[in-house]
Amino acid sequence: MSDKDILDDGEIVPDLKREYLTARMREFKSLRDDWSEVFPVEKIGPSTPGYPNLKCRGTWFVTIMNELLNLVDRKIIEDSEEVAKIEEFHRYVEGLDFTEGGRTTPEDVKTGNEILDYFLSRYPVE
Repeated sequence: MSDKDILDDGEIVPDLKREYLTARMREFKSLRDDWSEVFPVEKIGPSTPGYPNLKCRGTWFVTIMNELLNLVDRKIIEDSEEVAKIEEFHRYVEGLDFTEGGRTTPEDVKTGNEILDYFLSRYPVE
């Protein structure tokens, strides 16, 4: 998909919406299945085993949030229930502390996995 496939208002060319949604769902599947749920005791950094694919990192949450918001902004997802779920997750992520010394919890990761599962159940991919 290239810039020419995105209309001036940010919407995806209608014929490519399904392709775009499928690509996002594959990314969601990877975020759910390929990232580790290990919570290192020590401060997380490049030398941490499993870095950078740790779900406890802010990157994981922000990636999910941004991908979801893009689906709404590009009018791929317009269903009111789905949009409400995305808005709820957005508020949740905004409330997390990703600053120096901030820590996410297993419950936070569970919430992230749940939003991924919700959309993957609605738009299954291989």
